[in-house]
Amino acid sequence: MFKWILTLFISIFLGCGGSSSGGTDLNSFNIESFNPYTEPEFKHAWHLQRVNADYASARGISPDSHINIYDVWNQGIFGSGVRVAVIDYDFNQYHEDITSNVVATYNVDTNSTEVRKYESDHGTGAASIIAGSYNNIGTLGVAPNAQLILIDANLSDNASKIKAFYKAKALGAKVISCSWGTLDVSYSLAQTIKELYNDNITVIFSSGNNMRDLDQSYYYEDEAELDTVIGVGASTESNIKADYSNYGDKIDILAPGGIGSGGIVAAKYYNTYTDKFNGTSASAPVVAGVVALMLEVNPNLTPKQIREILIKTADKIDSANAHYNSDGFSHTYAYGKINASKAVDLARRY
Repeated sequence: MFKWILTLFISIFLGCGGSSSGGTDLNSFNIESFNPYTEPEFKHAWHLQRVNADYASARGISPDSHINIYDVWNQGIFGSGVRVAVIDYDFNQYHEDITSNVVATYNVDTNSTEVRKYESDHGTGAASIIAGSYNNIGTLGVAPNAQLILIDANLSDNASKIKAFYKAKALGAKVISCSWGTLDVSYSLAQTIKELYNDNITVIFSSGNNMRDLDQSYYYEDEAELDTVIGVGASTESNIKADYSNYGDKIDILAPGGIGSGGIVAAKYYNTYTDKFNGTSASAPVVAGVVALMLEVNPNLTPKQIREILIKTADKIDSANAHYNSDGFSHTYAYGKINASKAVDLARRY
């Protein structure tokens, strides 16, 4: 639940005026009990909103690089009641910016609920991008009231991964976010994901950061290429495809992932924050958060319908280099960059 506070004028917290590309005036956020700028790092969250001019200039941030979240939050849509599982590694389930949204945890290898590790920020960062909570501490997730299920799995072991997916289903996940891939998905894992797809669970995979064309014959099929998965590549703060992002004819959409110091603001260990969570590992959770918003307004959406909506509402960025075809698809840019406002609006009417 949100800890509601009295409205403060957003203009106090902005270094510049202006409006978002979605048409929502930054100085007229109209939910009286919600002010995202009370989150100290939100002012740096370029993937969510148009940021301070000085910060943007120093990092080459385009005013249109965000996912157009304001129009969604302005309607009071925050992913409430939607369970999102994060299958990953190295979580801090007690981090102040996610712990209030964590409803379940599971460690596949130890068959326990303890997933806390201190080896990296990967799982914690991914979870916070989805559902960093509204608590005046760090920043906000795309769906700041979604319910998180944190599942620590051995991503090098096929049986561990399969068990993780079944556990996510058992714990009530409607969305599963995976910021990893193998370039060689096993038949048994593919069949497990297909089973969840048929059970109306939407699975999202990052495309990977190898600068590869995944359609090249000498690569095996990656998890992100499965027909039962939403495959996600990365866009940058300059609102173009990230050079590192894997691509191909079976990737569906791009989402912000950033480069270097312009990365995504996300939670890390010891209750501090970083603006250097980069890569498609950041992009997949962005999409998972948007899907949670979509399911709040229309819980009956199937994974097939969710993919259709994301494709229909994507923004065609960098058209000069993307070379979108008559169906709106680009071999390198997929169907374009995710637009949260358009996706949620269409989801409500689907």
